[in-house]
Amino acid sequence: MQFSFLPVTETIIVASGDENVSDELLKPPVNKPLHQEIRELNKAINAGSQQAFDQLQRLLDQNPGIWQTIGDVAQVAEQNLLTAITVENRTYAEAIKRKMAELREQLLGETPSALEKLAVQRVVACFLEVQFIDMKYPGDAGKSLPMARFAQQCKLAAQRRFDSAMKGLLLVRKMQPEIEIANQELQKRKKKIIQLPERASA
Repeated sequence: MQFSFLPVTETIIVASGDENVSDELLKPPVNKPLHQEIRELNKAINAGSQQAFDQLQRLLDQNPGIWQTIGDVAQVAEQNLLTAITVENRTYAEAIKRKMAELREQLLGETPSALEKLAVQRVVACFLEVQFIDMKYPGDAGKSLPMARFAQQCKLAAQRRFDSAMKGLLLVRKMQPEIEIANQELQKRKKKIIQLPERASA
């Protein structure tokens, strides 16, 4: 199995033979020399070098910003949808990207929990998918009955995913007080466990 970076703005390591690493992907937080080093390591890894793979792991340990960017799978999905919608229109892409960032900020609020962040990421991605399907298959897109049925199925499936994502976000927020209480109890138990050896030694 070989590993490579998909050539999109944000990406993820996948099983593939492509050795390219996108210029946009690693800016920020990667500077040009580091970017080139990753390209070379990736090429060596695809050729089967365990030494290069070990070196890459050390590099990622020393530069967490890289794997945090590359490994943001939710952002990968969003970026792939954005690319599909805008094709090569950079102005259109930037406008939609900012609109999605605004939507994400509005949904997150001031102090979102980790679960809320995950749920909001899903909502934004599904919202973008619904828009993409509507654009790809407008009302008169079905030139034949099978095509019209296929387009309708795609729209219904995308809408169901969006509705499910919204319900998930609402459920997380409904359960948030209970989750916080459970976390507080867990922290108290951890403190008690840590204090037990100290009391025993005293």
